[in-house]
Amino acid sequence: MIRKIAWCLGVTVLGMCCGVTAYADQPGYQLVETLWVDASSAAGVWSAPLEAGANYRLEASGYFTAGYWYWNYSLPVYADAIYLSTGPVGGAPEEQWNPYVQGNAGLGGAFLWIDGSAPEWGPYAANHTYAVDIIGSGEPAYAWVNDGFYADNAGGLTVSVYRELPQRYRWLGFLPPLTAGGNGLFKRGSTIPVKFKISDLEGNPVSNCTATLEVYYWETGTGAGAGDPQVVSSANGDSGNTFRYVPADDLYIFNLSTRPWQYVGSMRDQIVVALDDGQEYDICFSLR
Repeated sequence: MIRKIAWCLGVTVLGMCCGVTAYADQPGYQLVETLWVDASSAAGVWSAPLEAGANYRLEASGYFTAGYWYWNYSLPVYADAIYLSTGPVGGAPEEQWNPYVQGNAGLGGAFLWIDGSAPEWGPYAANHTYAVDIIGSGEPAYAWVNDGFYADNAGGLTVSVYRELPQRYRWLGFLPPLTAGGNGLFKRGSTIPVKFKISDLEGNPVSNCTATLEVYYWETGTGAGAGDPQVVSSANGDSGNTFRYVPADDLYIFNLSTRPWQYVGSMRDQIVVALDDGQEYDICFSLR
């Protein structure tokens, strides 16, 4: 899930197809199972059957020992799902990834294979977490490390299997005074009416969606924050961090009070709205 990002787009987007952005928490997806793929063996691991036609996201994370430098067998080389460390020998493992190269050039360009091919895991990620989207066929997925020599491998990779949740609503957007693009500017201590509209997939009003609100922030200057802002409503009709539906206007609203927030320096805030179908949407603003 996107948290404390450097900018806001108005909608939390994770990308599609292959080489997608990977997160430990996937908005719009439900974790189905977690697999451990042993890198020291050619034998892989099967997932549970993936429902035919359903969308899944496979997230690969971690790295393993993929061998040792030929001139000193005590110095390991590391590999993640696709890349190989070629950094200075010695030191902590995380120091070995500068620089790095795409590994297994002769074996499809990746170490972690799904079924019978090497997915396009995407560009190098410093947290060694990658993701690829697939469509279920009714059969299990097979994950395995494809390496020419397994005897000097140690450890393995984690593969998390997520299933896309069916979208039940059509997002119609945030409403003023919040503005798309994150240009909203509000006075500190004021109340911000956070409003949005949705419909069902046929365009009809929806009055029974459970929608919740969270707020996150990051620094835009040299100041230091005092923890993510507390979600507090200034309206008696609001409960906890849950939006309420206003039938007359066919919208959802939460009156977000900024009075309890404490800042030092210049801060920027991100509102994240989570709907009960698993979809999330975000927008940014600033306080002056």
